[in-house]
Amino acid sequence: SSGINAEYGKVVKYKHLKKVTFSNYFQTNHPSSQKTLLSFERLFQSQTEMSQAGWSWCRKCLGMWFSAGGPHRSGYCPASGAHTTEGSGNYNIPWEPIKNGQQGWTWCCKCENLWFSAGGGGRVGRCIKDGGPHSSIGSGAYILSLNHHIASGQAGWSWCHKCEGLWFSGGPSRGFCHAGGHHVSDGSGNYTIEHHRNCFVTLNKHIRNQKDPTLLFSFANETSNVREKNKK
Repeated sequence: SSGINAEYGKVVKYKHLKKVTFSNYFQTNHPSSQKTLLSFERLFQSQTEMSQAGWSWCRKCLGMWFSAGGPHRSGYCPASGAHTTEGSGNYNIPWEPIKNGQQGWTWCCKCENLWFSAGGGGRVGRCIKDGGPHSSIGSGAYILSLNHHIASGQAGWSWCHKCEGLWFSGGPSRGFCHAGGHHVSDGSGNYTIEHHRNCFVTLNKHIRNQKDPTLLFSFANETSNVREKNKK
């Protein structure tokens, strides 16, 4: 998957950028800018300590699933086979309290999907792997932003009351539900998920705040060069 390294917050991996290590880049090209580098790394260190990267959108079922579990953990997709990361950015799911956050979201170790486990009344959703309920074994306690805009977030996510899963309802497709048929958004609020396709925009803004146009121009050129190399 693509996104900020969840453990250190120093390496950004994009499908179209490969690996860019900020430390190496700044130390090689701007050895006098260590203050900027450290400030930026601390910024993302604090963000990643409060959330978990490695979540992806599956273009087949439209669900949110954990794609950073390793090459042999691709989950089970209700559309068919394993989930896919094709076309997805990297999503961060918080596990610390956030403004207008809804608690009760859980990872299912069987299908790898994110599902709502706090519905009460014995509501445990449906997992496509074995047709039984979702599992909360080994999961952290996740919190989603509900009906609240966040700057780096993508709105248009919904809860499906049939399977209890989170799915992207901002497009024309209804996806595929673990409980059969298509997902529904009846009774759901509008969830916003932190999305790191905007990471380089954030970096550029941070560097711009340092009032060092040479640094900004140089880094912009470097990322452009990496993009061009990866097109080949």
